[in-house]
Amino acid sequence: GYLIGNETTGRTVVVDLRRDIDEDAAPQALTLDETDAEFASATMPSMESSGELGALMSLLPPPPARVLDLGCGTGWLSWILQSSGYHVTGVDIAPRAVELAQAYVAQMAMPDHIEVGVPVFLASPADALPFDSEFDAAIFFDSLHHVPDERSAITAVARALKPGGVLLTSEPGRGHAAASAAVVEKFGVTERDMPVGRIRKAGEAAGLVHVATLSRADELGSHLYGWLGKPLTLRSWLLNRSPLRIV
Repeated sequence: GYLIGNETTGRTVVVDLRRDIDEDAAPQALTLDETDAEFASATMPSMESSGELGALMSLLPPPPARVLDLGCGTGWLSWILQSSGYHVTGVDIAPRAVELAQAYVAQMAMPDHIEVGVPVFLASPADALPFDSEFDAAIFFDSLHHVPDERSAITAVARALKPGGVLLTSEPGRGHAAASAAVVEKFGVTERDMPVGRIRKAGEAAGLVHVATLSRADELGSHLYGWLGKPLTLRSWLLNRSPLRIV
């Protein structure tokens, strides 16, 4: 298997059994308490993350590959992947998150989506996955930094991947833990710095090969076009004359 990872610096992202969803059952209304609502709001993607999500999906093997969505939260990414033709298993350590994910997918899976099926959801710690060589790809999308021990988690994921499988990570880097102190105090969650070097070492220790680090897609715009309207520098002049220039 191999690992592709990236990071962003200092950005705060808040935050026992496999159960299949009955495709013939009518969607059930879900009553959210205040904590559920805050959790759901915090784990839904932001506008800034949409470019990053598109980049990650472009790195996945083509459908109908089997994909493991780690730290799936309310299941929004699992559903996007499933409706794109993948066979998805979403995993979260919190049983309540799994319940919310199942309810979310039940609401989203209208009759015209029956052909794509629905994700399977499982409540499990990331370092205790009950899988062996079953998945073509796995994703930690802003979730690995909630895991107490990234090495044991990535080792378990590597075991779950088929030979040649890929693990994709997109995580906050240095400064995240300090910026998340209020979140930790309020929700009691784990918030850690997860710089890409730490992920690389964990991946290599787990036997993953071809480790690559990529720039975050949601930050490329500022790198490429942030010079517009600013005083001309050598960097901006070179960018303006590069083949990437849009006219």
